[in-house]
Amino acid sequence: MNESKMIWKIEPSQKAENVHLLYIYDDVSATGKFNWNTWEYDDSETSAKYFREELAKISSGSEIELHINSNGGSVKEGTAIYNQLVQHESTKTGYVDGVSHSVAFLILQACDKRIMGLGTSALIHNMWMQCEGNASQLRKYADDLDAMMESNRKVFLKRATITEEELMELMEVETYLTPQQCLEYGLIDEISGEADQNSINQLN
Repeated sequence: MNESKMIWKIEPSQKAENVHLLYIYDDVSATGKFNWNTWEYDDSETSAKYFREELAKISSGSEIELHINSNGGSVKEGTAIYNQLVQHESTKTGYVDGVSHSVAFLILQACDKRIMGLGTSALIHNMWMQCEGNASQLRKYADDLDAMMESNRKVFLKRATITEEELMELMEVETYLTPQQCLEYGLIDEISGEADQNSINQLN
């Protein structure tokens, strides 16, 4: 039974030439790690620039499978990736393979179909930034964060089944969500493997 499930999952990507796999398997960042040999930062495969280049290779009408296992990262980069995916004329299916935390979960919302695997998790929270300055400058930073958060929430509210007030409460306390909670809140569309698990439980 497990073997047939594995074949069913893999074969479509092997047969369909217009299916393209993309991965966010690290923190979302504009740059990679610092290379002590070159004294420069390596290119990042989770940057908006990298995704722009990869999406440019994918023709309109194709299918994209986006796989996510990321703790999040740069809001600037993640928001740009989200909008690039939304603008690309393709069918997009997003899979959470491990964790989809912070801005990585926002990126998932760009997909037409959002799927979380069993044992995975999501994290939603308010943004934070490192800053310095005098009292008036620090107050402005707080106002800036409020404006950015208002914009950020609109992404989730496009398809969420909870109110903005409920979403704000969840973000305020930094909430980890199970796949079932995400499904109930309208933040994903499907939990992969759940039907198989229910069948096994019924047999037992």
